[in-house]
Amino acid sequence: MESIDVISPRKGPDTLLVANVTEPDQVRGLDPNNVRDVHIVKSRIELKELYLDINFQNFDLRIGRQIVRWGVVEGARVTDEINPLDFYELILRDIDDRYIPLFMIKGDLYLGSNTFEGIIIPEVRGHRPAPKGSQWEQFRLLPNLEKPEQPYEDFPNNIENTEIALKYTRVFSGFELSASYFYTWDDFPSSFRSIAGSGEFALAPTVDFIPKYNRLHIYGTTYSKTFPGFVFNAEAAYVDGKVFGARFGDGSSVQEGEIQKNYVKYAVGLDLYILGMDVSPAAIQQYIIDYDHNIIQDRVDTVGAVFIRKEFIHNLWTGNLLVLYFFNDEDWLIRPRTFYNITDRLRVSFGVDIFEGKIGTGLPGEFHFVGFFDNNDRIFWDITYSF
Repeated sequence: MESIDVISPRKGPDTLLVANVTEPDQVRGLDPNNVRDVHIVKSRIELKELYLDINFQNFDLRIGRQIVRWGVVEGARVTDEINPLDFYELILRDIDDRYIPLFMIKGDLYLGSNTFEGIIIPEVRGHRPAPKGSQWEQFRLLPNLEKPEQPYEDFPNNIENTEIALKYTRVFSGFELSASYFYTWDDFPSSFRSIAGSGEFALAPTVDFIPKYNRLHIYGTTYSKTFPGFVFNAEAAYVDGKVFGARFGDGSSVQEGEIQKNYVKYAVGLDLYILGMDVSPAAIQQYIIDYDHNIIQDRVDTVGAVFIRKEFIHNLWTGNLLVLYFFNDEDWLIRPRTFYNITDRLRVSFGVDIFEGKIGTGLPGEFHFVGFFDNNDRIFWDITYSF
């Protein structure tokens, strides 16, 4: 199944995320042979996963560069927060290319129907924006970003910056239940404010923004149950310590800053087989607890999705359709795609990406995750050779 990957920059501190739609052409320095000033990457090689497996009777140990995917509602990013995302091509790349691998030590202990998973991540990395000036640039990191010292540097002084993940999974008759905890750095940095000269005799206070990563505690659970004719999946997470972008004041005295609030996110999905097609509808929602009206993001954010897969010729020709609807912004992403296997190793595909919605003003909190690319509809094809 294709990943939904519903994650929006609006979910992070909007003071950090700057839409590049109002920057004057003369500032960007347009090339007459490249009128859109689009950054073209002609070659790119990236090492994904490289790890060592050590297997015992009831215990597996994996050390190295890894991608770990949690969760049962495909692509919902509720409990699936271990690896940050690469927005090189927004959320349009193949699922294996969207996750940024991390060096980690992962252990799995198997005791009957119980599985205990522990992960130690001595590396701090956040989401990667699209290259500046590219057609998929929507947000970028503010200058002077304060990054945590890497845990593996100056060891053991920086060991407190390590990320730790724990998960317990229990398989019962016909269903699976899990509970998890992730002590992590927010993949979207926060712009903390520093106010100077605000005392009694100050003429004019100055406000500096210091972008930095902050710590999160994520408590999650998943549930999956097989029924006659369909599979029901659900997951939820409580996030402690999230910093949201905020706008204070009104009129000419508006200031932007941040407010720390906890929030919950949850998703439900079904896997069905109807009329010879695999059909997977899903709903994802986020709710900010003890909401403050100064927060730029809505209290409730809802996304609906459906993925359909049809096999026309067994092991030869298939077609997919992914539809996402962002209720708050009234935006659509529609992705029909077809695949044809010429040989066991050679595959060609053809697809269309359709964006429908409002672009927005380009100001923090006032641009839409999908509608921002309303003018970027495209037709594409690719050839894949596996070896």
